[in-house]
Amino acid sequence: MKYLLVSLLLCSTLVLSQNRAEIVHCNADLPYFGMRNLRVSALTVKTIRKTPAVVNTNTVSFLLEVIIVGTPSAVEFEFDGASTRTKLVDNGTNGDKTANDGVYSLTVNRPSSGWNHDKVLGYIYFFENGVQQVRFNLFIELRTSAMPTPTIRKINDKIQVTDYIFNIVDDLGSKNFTNEQAIAKEFYKYHRDDYDFLNFILVPGYVDNRFHSNVRNSVQGIGVPDIDAGTQYGSAARLKGFNYAPQLSVFDGINDGNNHETGHQWINQAKTSFLKDGVPHMPASNIAGGIMGISIGGTGGAGGQFQVKFTEDGNNYRLSAQTDAEKVLFNEWELYLMGLIPASEVKTPAIIFKDQSKYPTQAVYPKTDFNVYTINDFIAQMGKRVPEAADSQKQFNMATIVVSERLLSEDEMAYLTHNLKRAESNVAVTIRNGLITQLAKPFRLATGDRATLRTFLNTNASCSVFPAKPTITSNTNFKFCEGSQTELTVALKTGEQAIWYFRGVPLDDRTAKITAKETTGGYTVNIRAVDGCNSLESAEVKLAKIALPNVPQVQSSNGTELDFGKTTILSTPAVGGLSYQWLKDNIVIANATQSSLTVNESGNYSLRVANVDGCLVTSSATKITIKPQVLSIEAEEDNQQIRLSPNPVEDNLKVEIYAKKSGKVNISVLTMGGKTLNEIQNLYLDKGWNNVNLSVQNLPTGQYFILVNETENVYAKKFFKIR
Repeated sequence: MKYLLVSLLLCSTLVLSQNRAEIVHCNADLPYFGMRNLRVSALTVKTIRKTPAVVNTNTVSFLLEVIIVGTPSAVEFEFDGASTRTKLVDNGTNGDKTANDGVYSLTVNRPSSGWNHDKVLGYIYFFENGVQQVRFNLFIELRTSAMPTPTIRKINDKIQVTDYIFNIVDDLGSKNFTNEQAIAKEFYKYHRDDYDFLNFILVPGYVDNRFHSNVRNSVQGIGVPDIDAGTQYGSAARLKGFNYAPQLSVFDGINDGNNHETGHQWINQAKTSFLKDGVPHMPASNIAGGIMGISIGGTGGAGGQFQVKFTEDGNNYRLSAQTDAEKVLFNEWELYLMGLIPASEVKTPAIIFKDQSKYPTQAVYPKTDFNVYTINDFIAQMGKRVPEAADSQKQFNMATIVVSERLLSEDEMAYLTHNLKRAESNVAVTIRNGLITQLAKPFRLATGDRATLRTFLNTNASCSVFPAKPTITSNTNFKFCEGSQTELTVALKTGEQAIWYFRGVPLDDRTAKITAKETTGGYTVNIRAVDGCNSLESAEVKLAKIALPNVPQVQSSNGTELDFGKTTILSTPAVGGLSYQWLKDNIVIANATQSSLTVNESGNYSLRVANVDGCLVTSSATKITIKPQVLSIEAEEDNQQIRLSPNPVEDNLKVEIYAKKSGKVNISVLTMGGKTLNEIQNLYLDKGWNNVNLSVQNLPTGQYFILVNETENVYAKKFFKIR
């Protein structure tokens, strides 16, 4: 059975140093287009431009421009599902700006079904001498209602920003990567050296794959050379690398493409190890099933997704498809190279095809077709990773620079801002990636929650005065009890905003005080003044969660029902370091602060226990009942406060009670042994005679008491239940 294992990725890496530049490309099919019926041709498609680059649901049309090197005999567009095509023109009419300049144009009107970002819009066909050469898939970038209008600050006629996008106009740079050093330096005029990565997105850009460039590295043991070229781009110390997107349609901050390119900072330049045949990805193997994928055909080959699992089957390995969730995760080997897990957690050996020149398509291969290596074999060849996982960086900052030939529209800024903001999240979403709709996991989830990625910007334009670096305070000294939380506070002046971060990622709350309870990372904050100028980020604070004491188990020395005048001792074993407080009916008992309590009153008793940090737990309530003292029980007819009829009784007993004054009483039915069977509490009686009806039909035949408990006296009278 043939088994399709590989799909193409978008990726390449560029390693820069001050003295050398080595480019290692991995070619791939763009999600933006797919080439069909490819022939040897003199035609070259440079750019596919859409104006606007992003539409909204109300956009009536956009201008499609295709920039071509060579002279096609025809360029045509066809809506998906349609049977007719429309020609693009280069004659200065019908939307074409300049005749015979190699730019073929067409105004594309909104289809009757509306714009749809999740499926191909249509196809562009190219003909040479009347023969079709290439077909491109055309998609649309759509701003939806889930993409709110961001605050857009215009710095000058060529620069505007949101909290996630730095948009700069550069006519040459918007069409090719020819001016990135100058553009990066312009970016750093308005930003501190706080970023590990810069994204470059070109609008309109050109038709090609996205790729990654390393500009600074000091990590040992992963094969990436020691380089430090960041100063060429305006970063004195921090910038590690760039991710390049030659056109808007190949970029989304949340998809595995962005994670893939970022992963190239560490993966894979190990040319002197057994991973050499996979550079800049992984060799064809079981460890090519992570985000970094496979280098098709060996070193420097096209990047592809080798999304399979290996299972031992006797003397063979059986290859089976990964689940959707597994397809968008960094695997153990990738996490090790990134410094996110120690070598001891890399349990899976690398099972690598000996022959890397053949494209694997079978489902079963004999074990003799593979070499098997452990992570210790890799370390023996490359040395230990330094820094190791315990000391490596786990929070990364990424800034996005969009280079365009004009300032982007509100829709375009909103679309990009939305895509960059969700790169910070910890929620997987379903997105369109080329012709495929797939689950996308942001960097935090792709790393198994081991690392975070901040895409938020703190842009400082025309700033000469900055808020002071803030200090975070806590109302509980940065500790809180299990099941509770603490408050973190920063001092703000009028009009200032506090931008809070957890694990480096901004929180939505911009107030001076937030509630916090996370202990898996640290909190920081910076202050943004009314004029948009941002302070330095505060020192990180981490919270400690204090365990609660064990819930006390209360015992009673004399049971829970006591005769009048008797007492019992409620107690729990004393534990050092704990304090105690007894409560009766949820009210604190004064001076009852020991682990035991002598009780001589009816009520619901509970014990509150606190540790030295003030964390409290309370026991369940123990109900203590003290039987009342009977002051007068008639011998014959002496008790004239109570009359019972009929007596003996079968079903319903009429109780007549004489009240000397108005007030509340409790009426109980007791056995001759004093056990309470039924009770009416807080019954209001008027002064004089009152009638109360009691149902006694469920009582067994026998003799009982009716007991009336007033505030000052208790009266009882016998009755007989028959049948």
